[in-house]
Amino acid sequence: MRRWLAGAGLFYVACTAVLTWPLPANLGTHARATTAYGLSDVHLHLWTLAWISRAMLRDPLHLFDANIFYPARLTLAGSDHLLGTLPFAGPAYWLTGNPLAAMNVVVLASFPLFALTTAALVRGLGGGGWAALLAGLVAAFAPVRMRSFVPVQTFTVQYLPLALLAFVLYLRRGGRGWLAVGLVAFLLQLLVAYYVAYATLVGLGVVLAVVALREQDVPLGRWARLRAGSPPCSPPRRW
Repeated sequence: MRRWLAGAGLFYVACTAVLTWPLPANLGTHARATTAYGLSDVHLHLWTLAWISRAMLRDPLHLFDANIFYPARLTLAGSDHLLGTLPFAGPAYWLTGNPLAAMNVVVLASFPLFALTTAALVRGLGGGGWAALLAGLVAAFAPVRMRSFVPVQTFTVQYLPLALLAFVLYLRRGGRGWLAVGLVAFLLQLLVAYYVAYATLVGLGVVLAVVALREQDVPLGRWARLRAGSPPCSPPRRW
């Protein structure tokens, strides 16, 4: 399984380089966008990623008091805060100081990671190696994702398949490590964007319902620990 994951990961990285070229060679100077999104979304995401990357280091206690609409407070909560992208946007911005590079790193990293986590989910649920590889390829490189790389929040969905896989494995086998992985991935996915959080909750509910119906021998204690560690049933509302 580890060798298969490593091979699949290399394959998806190669696909990303080929299918998104020449953007990987121009991370700090170009963005791939269509007129349907326009410059407004580009500027919004660049500002958001730059703000959360700076504020997380300099003043994390006032992260939501963004430098807009002064003297209003908690202004970052009025739009998608993209906090779930920080594991990728943060290091890119800290190293380069370039918000465009941060946005491109977030988007480009999502292709192999979303493909790999989707493939791992299919494989973990009993699918064959080739079926899992194809599932990851189709999910990550679908035409709707290749059209424009500006909607950052809809690209960062690689956490969801990982969370689903970890939760299913925990219910089947136990082990708090799987529960911890699932909760961290689930929380990061919720923190990407508001409407992505709603879709994440629906997806999790459907998967857990299927597990409950098909695998009725899961100990009740595992369900209780999963419920105790999960966030509330609805994501936070906008201010």
